[in-house]
Amino acid sequence: MLQFNLQYIFDLRGIDKPFSFLKRHGFTHAVAQSMSTGNLKSLRTNQIEKLCEILQCTPNDLLEWVPDKKSDDHQKHPLFKLKRAHSAVNIRKALKDFPVEKLDELEKVIEALKKGDK
Repeated sequence: MLQFNLQYIFDLRGIDKPFSFLKRHGFTHAVAQSMSTGNLKSLRTNQIEKLCEILQCTPNDLLEWVPDKKSDDHQKHPLFKLKRAHSAVNIRKALKDFPVEKLDELEKVIEALKKGDK
């Protein structure tokens, strides 16, 4: 089954309060509530586009595929790349206990990854 998993991208982006974030970016109370609680069955294409713009992601980053049958759970399945094998790391929480003396090194690694050097 293909489903929305917005918590994944919220965690990746370090968004601890998705409801407030979505409201601040112009989503209605009802839509922000359903998006932030995971009670989301559908989105309009303009809402998907807006999410992708504010979260700097693609529609694939908003979706997760959960196989309906065990026989579908294989790498050749067309939706296999949308299967989440793990939960997202909340960068803000991960950095909370990161040694200060290693932050410069981490920044260099991040910059290299952004440039495609690694």
